[in-house]
Amino acid sequence: MELNVIKSSNWQHDDDIQWYWNLWMEMVAEVYMHTGNLTFLREMQPFVVRRASQAMDNLQGSLNGTLDLVFVGDDDRIGFGFEQSSIPEAQSVYRFSAIAALQAAAAAYQKGGDSATAAALSANATKLWDISQQHIPKDWYVTLGVHAAASALHSGVSMNSQQRQVLVETLSNPAMLPSHSPFSTYFILRGLSAAGLGKEALDLVRREWFLLPN
Repeated sequence: MELNVIKSSNWQHDDDIQWYWNLWMEMVAEVYMHTGNLTFLREMQPFVVRRASQAMDNLQGSLNGTLDLVFVGDDDRIGFGFEQSSIPEAQSVYRFSAIAALQAAAAAYQKGGDSATAAALSANATKLWDISQQHIPKDWYVTLGVHAAASALHSGVSMNSQQRQVLVETLSNPAMLPSHSPFSTYFILRGLSAAGLGKEALDLVRREWFLLPN
């Protein structure tokens, strides 16, 4: 299978939109998990490791708000496209997406038999969350908006029942769920899936895309 979706967009080179590289790592993992293409996974390994290192290098800037994210989505709650993309909500989305990407890539390389790469990626995900918790407010889960809450739930970070319940409640208000574009709404849907909010997810799809019957 020709993987033009991966190879058509300068994936080996730098891109100003740091969040895209987290999505790219997840995409690499998903392609392997769905196709079993071990040659592809091995070919991507040095680039995945590079992007994992980049995510760690970006952590301090994300925590203090100086990381220029350029773009995280079209919704004004995450910076309104290219206007104010480095606001706290967008930085939270970026950090949680990095954790999700590292964990997804770790699972792919573990399944592909590269336990060393898998262990390094998983360790980076754990370290990223551990360092983040040292710098963010103790009530971080209360401060997140819809997009960051969805990203946090999708990331699978360790949280207690109270923290998870607050995030689930954040995603339970149907008036707050639609985003300014289907692209941004997709990532909210991933959070709803992780939260087990199937009805809310289907309702959101009907409101955003009008594809499903009632």
